[in-house]
Amino acid sequence: NFSGRDFGVPKGESRVSYHDIVEFISTVADDVFRYQSERVISSSGAFWPFKDELFDNPTERARWVEFEEARVRKRVVAWLRSEGVEPADG
Repeated sequence: NFSGRDFGVPKGESRVSYHDIVEFISTVADDVFRYQSERVISSSGAFWPFKDELFDNPTERARWVEFEEARVRKRVVAWLRSEGVEPADG
């Protein structure tokens, strides 16, 4: 219950998403996939080429989804707390 408060949820920043991708790639055990991923993110517009790499690797795609969800959740919980709202399951 937000007690009638209005919230403007901030939009995610592309540099934060890029940092998440870089952090994720550092956790990849498969040398070939890690190298290919590092190569595609070195150019501009890295997000979609990275997603294309994940499309061909279901194991890493599943790991990415879990990794990204955890990162986003952490940022959302921190933002809510900064607004004085304690998440029900945070």
